[in-house]
Amino acid sequence: MRKTLKPIAAPSLVDFLGLAVLALTWGSSFFFVEIALESFGPLAIAGSRIAIAAVLLTIVARLKGHRLPDNARDWKLLFLAGAIGTAIPFSLIAWGQSYISSSEAAILMSFTPLATLFFAHWMTDDEKITGGKITGLVVGILGVSVLVGGGAPAGSSSGVMSIAGKLAVLMAAMGYGVSALLLRRASRMPTFVGAAGVLLASASLIVPVALIFDNPLSTAASFRSILAVVWLGVWPSAIAVLVLVAVIARVGATFVALNNYFVPVVGSLLGVFILGEPFGLSRVFGLLLILVGVLITQYVQRRQIHMMAEKSSAADAAQKG
Repeated sequence: MRKTLKPIAAPSLVDFLGLAVLALTWGSSFFFVEIALESFGPLAIAGSRIAIAAVLLTIVARLKGHRLPDNARDWKLLFLAGAIGTAIPFSLIAWGQSYISSSEAAILMSFTPLATLFFAHWMTDDEKITGGKITGLVVGILGVSVLVGGGAPAGSSSGVMSIAGKLAVLMAAMGYGVSALLLRRASRMPTFVGAAGVLLASASLIVPVALIFDNPLSTAASFRSILAVVWLGVWPSAIAVLVLVAVIARVGATFVALNNYFVPVVGSLLGVFILGEPFGLSRVFGLLLILVGVLITQYVQRRQIHMMAEKSSAADAAQKG
């Protein structure tokens, strides 16, 4: 029999703020990966950022008075989520960015909501696929396409390795989608425990591999590359994970996955203010389409939550009668 999950709630202002934090943090992380790649290999970047985040969150969890799980079932879930949603995707993204641009990688991550939507239909009881949700997601994807002019960014890599890099990032996006759903099953754990457990599990998987095949300690790294790796460990890998686990527990994985629509938006804004790129009408139109897609999807989600609440109330009334 399938385990009943804790019901999700309609998103509030706090949840939308959490979504914005995730989008800003993860959207900018692609640029910091580019800086880290100047000195480190993909496995070294993934292993280092995960190790930093694991140590940080474990300390915070202990200071909060939390204890790590003491049963095999919880650790099995944490290891699965850590492998699929952290260790493997971080490595794939860093490897993919060795052959494609950071903006291209950010754009490809918009595939995550579609992957989450598909897997949520089979892995949950209250995040089923509906026509309205698909409509919102398609509108969002169209916005991403308009944002980049319907094609790959100028100057991007070409050839077989470019295709391999894109496929690697798409596989990472699928991993994020599945992991988000697995983390919802861990939502009964305190937020700090779930986040620290996932990262400790991820670190135990990726760090030994990185030390053998891509040892960061044997590299003469630049100061800015070291700072980039530290930033990746502290913000996108640690603080963002706390926000991720908390928001998923409140409003579900499909809502959280929508932050990936904002990733290319963050990349565009960074290009405007840092690289001096023009912000033309096509980007404004793309941004509006993305926001409309988010609104459509959330409207449908709210209706589903309301209908489920009405059915539950009716069932309770029938039992009492």
